[in-house]
Amino acid sequence: CDVPRSFPENQKLSNWVSYQRKEYRKKKNGEPSQITDDRVRRLEEIGFRWEVQASAWDDMFSQLVLFESQHKHCDVPRSFPENQKLSNWVSYQRKEYRKKKNGEPSQITDDRVRRLEEIGFRWEVQASAWDDMFSQLVLFESQHKHCDVPRSF
Repeated sequence: CDVPRSFPENQKLSNWVSYQRKEYRKKKNGEPSQITDDRVRRLEEIGFRWEVQASAWDDMFSQLVLFESQHKHCDVPRSFPENQKLSNWVSYQRKEYRKKKNGEPSQITDDRVRRLEEIGFRWEVQASAWDDMFSQLVLFESQHKHCDVPRSF
């Protein structure tokens, strides 16, 4: 029941759905609202989602969990034709995390940060990639007693 905010096929329905969500938020906040408990129940019975953005985040998180199970890491490439939407979402999470760390307004919550970190999500991929390559160089040096890695290695 995720009717888009702009739904040309039925803009009246789109507006009505937005209004239901607005009234539900009022009700949850203890403000006067036009939505009744019966209407809330009826909408929920057909799978109506009150927080579309939150459920969209959960959907993308599930896709990341699947990616991690297949690839054994969460570093979705910036250009990922198999699922460009996931790639964009991952980049957005990192951008919002940087904002949060810098004290700027951000869409990412502490709970989302925790959930991402629990599955091994890395916030600084370039720094992590450097550390990974440095570890490989240390291993190479320990085996070959020098750091002159051939181009074709």
